[in-house]
Amino acid sequence: MTWPLVLKVVHGLASLRVVLLMQALLPADDQAGLRHRWRLASAIVSATWDQTEQDVLATIARHESLYDQGVADCVTYGAAGDRGAWQVVPRSFAETLALCVSYEADAAIALDRVHESVRACRHLPPAERLAVYARGRCDSAEGRSLSRQRWPSSRH
Repeated sequence: MTWPLVLKVVHGLASLRVVLLMQALLPADDQAGLRHRWRLASAIVSATWDQTEQDVLATIARHESLYDQGVADCVTYGAAGDRGAWQVVPRSFAETLALCVSYEADAAIALDRVHESVRACRHLPPAERLAVYARGRCDSAEGRSLSRQRWPSSRH
């Protein structure tokens, strides 16, 4: 077996693990929904090999977009201009152009925002470190509550 083939198989297995998590969080209604989740899961695995980060991105997408394909494809936007499966609010014109180009690009931008939030809120318990992602501030009680919903370890 060649290394590219091994990486493709490992990527596929990791994507399957993420799809199974998505199904546990919110089951797909049909095969089209399952195919859409596979695309999201593949984008998540392309953004990070870290399983905790994969789980965080899968859980955020569940809460932010309910895995809705219209939201992920940027057919609809949030009230604040938030876009994609992870409902990222663009901070610049360049970021506006980068979002909604591909699920992989959206997942990478969302992961950057997760990293920013975790760094900014490192003084909080791990399950509350997505407060900045959820509400823009570490000291937001609502943001900490939303973070707990989106942090995978708090569900188990």
